[in-house]
Amino acid sequence: MNNYTKSIDEVIHYLSKLPSIGRKSATKMALKILEMDDDFTIEFAKSLINMKKNTHHCKICGNLTEDEICNICADEKRDKSIITVVEDMQGVISLEKTKVYKGTYHILNGLVTPREGITLDDLNVDSLLERIEKDNVKEVIFAISQTIDGELTEIYIVDLLKNFKDLKISKIANGIPVGRSIDSYDELTFLKALEDRREIEY
Repeated sequence: MNNYTKSIDEVIHYLSKLPSIGRKSATKMALKILEMDDDFTIEFAKSLINMKKNTHHCKICGNLTEDEICNICADEKRDKSIITVVEDMQGVISLEKTKVYKGTYHILNGLVTPREGITLDDLNVDSLLERIEKDNVKEVIFAISQTIDGELTEIYIVDLLKNFKDLKISKIANGIPVGRSIDSYDELTFLKALEDRREIEY
């Protein structure tokens, strides 16, 4: 039997759809929101709507931005000849924390996941190939999660990159253990993995 009102249960339902949020956590969050004053609730709701309305993908790299081009792609000081491929914005955040990497990024916005029907065609890959050709890219670094899906995605994309002559293809070192996601490691671990990156033989 449901002990909550219809409106509370509706909020619980939607909150529980968020990653890592079960119904128990969603219930606590919903009840906490209910305790907040009206002004907070209204502004919170507005912020969600504004985020959804104003945020989109950078037309160059696929990063999240409120402008046509993200601040990293627009930065003239960035080395456009190096592109690090990450699965989502968390990968960008992790690398930026090192304060050392000065190249650019390419966000796939996901990984090849056969069990969910996600193929290479569903990812942001075509624009990567266009950038490599257009910007005279010298190196592509893979910094995606060392999971089965991550490895499979890397294999597929590397196969496409074989067509580019003199392009160096590398991946971050094994400082990022197999089976763990990129965003779960601190900047020092990530920095070491980046500095010790190894070239992919193909």
